[in-house]
Amino acid sequence: MKSFAIAALLGLTSAAPTALTKRWPSEPAIITPTYISHYNLGTGGLVYNPATGAAHFDALSTISAFSVPAGIEGKKCSLHFYLDPTDSTAAVSGSGGVQVFSTHQVPPAYDVESWGPPGNQRNQHYGNFKVHTGYANVDDWPRLLEDFKCPAEGEYGFEVVAKWATGIEWDAGLSGLYMKYE
Repeated sequence: MKSFAIAALLGLTSAAPTALTKRWPSEPAIITPTYISHYNLGTGGLVYNPATGAAHFDALSTISAFSVPAGIEGKKCSLHFYLDPTDSTAAVSGSGGVQVFSTHQVPPAYDVESWGPPGNQRNQHYGNFKVHTGYANVDDWPRLLEDFKCPAEGEYGFEVVAKWATGIEWDAGLSGLYMKYE
């Protein structure tokens, strides 16, 4: 009887959920965000390093901060969006259309009531994605996000903004915007 109880307990521990491991595409030469921040389009406030990324039309966007390493300046860079199929947080409503903009500066690594002025530091429109499970499709113009010169070593920000009546959410450790270089 004692052996049965021990075997049952061992079976329960092996069936217990394991810690969620960070998964990103296994492509070579990718840069994942150092952190993300939610930007509240109504108040201008930033929430630093939330567990989930989100973009909701006229309400919320996500700014991803990237640390670009030395040695890639001038190479071909591109931006991609990925929703991991195992991401239980992932949700897409509406058309799934999002826009990606560079930012004038990287958001601070802490919460702030209002980031600016003016506005959210949105800079150049790099392009659009149609988001769905797996790799998002580049959609419409401009298509700069497919091919631009990698910047110098440093910190850079890119904002994911929902188009029209779109809403998307993702687990920041599994999915989201990433940069690739060649």
